[in-house]
Amino acid sequence: MCIDKQKVRERLGIKQKFVLIWSGHLGGFTTYDVLFLIKAISISKNKNNILLILAAMANENEINLISLFANKLNVNLKYVGFLEKKSYLTYLFASDVGVFIRPSSLFSHFLTGRKVMDYTRLFYICAINKRFLS
Repeated sequence: MCIDKQKVRERLGIKQKFVLIWSGHLGGFTTYDVLFLIKAISISKNKNNILLILAAMANENEINLISLFANKLNVNLKYVGFLEKKSYLTYLFASDVGVFIRPSSLFSHFLTGRKVMDYTRLFYICAINKRFLS
């Protein structure tokens, strides 16, 4: 038996119907990637029902820039900062899509496997390790 996504969302205070999560470090090109994502959400006819969660380490300037941009475009954004493993998994359970933007650099290729595993781990947890969900 898997965790009920709606109950997790209620516990986290999430009211939107569709939840995206982006995790990692914000700074430099990754900030611009998130701004691009916010712009894409802003042109959706369903943007009021979409929430973008940022589970990331970032300095205050980066968060202010992203928050101001999201507010200007009326995009629902929730910055949760760096999360410990259990909290991170809770937010992953509440999400519909894990966003992964990979630039074409050598370093980013090393990050690919980790990010994909973070986002797909939920299926393994639900299918294999039911004891973890208790």
